[in-house]
Amino acid sequence: MKPTYGRVSRHGVVPLSWSLDHVGPMARSVEDCAILLQAIAGYDPKDAASANVPVPDLRSQLKNGIKGLRVGVPRVNWFNENKGTDPETEAIFDNALKTLESLGAVVAEINGRPFGVARKANQTILTAEAYAFHEKRFSRSAGKIRQLRSQTYAGRRVFERGRLHHSSASSDRAERTNPRKLFCS
Repeated sequence: MKPTYGRVSRHGVVPLSWSLDHVGPMARSVEDCAILLQAIAGYDPKDAASANVPVPDLRSQLKNGIKGLRVGVPRVNWFNENKGTDPETEAIFDNALKTLESLGAVVAEINGRPFGVARKANQTILTAEAYAFHEKRFSRSAGKIRQLRSQTYAGRRVFERGRLHHSSASSDRAERTNPRKLFCS
């Protein structure tokens, strides 16, 4: 389950992308996820992105069901972009949507184009932040981690650009290499 950003602390988690990472439970049932999320959710002063908001009683809300819940399905300009979707996987997904509808959810097709555009920005941020975090490991263990290095090497360009634009010695490393500040300001 992917909780709302900031609902669960990322403190102590090795980051892939500190501004995109989420922490959430994996379990066999919705109820188990609710129990685990209840245990790990809440404000943590050790995580700057942690939300200081009350955590509702998640397990008790399960009895409300999903009647009226809106589920957006981005088939146009999203699913059709992924030509490699396995037909069996898509059939299982469609059956899950039918189950949600039978339980009272409202399933609506939405335009997936905004997600495709956001994915490009997401990849830029992710690769730059991954490279920034692993930069020292790359230089120490170049031969051992070639695959990881090649997957995040694209982030080096963004990271280096951040270093050039934010070279103040007193700047926090995360601020100097933050692609959101580079590309969104």
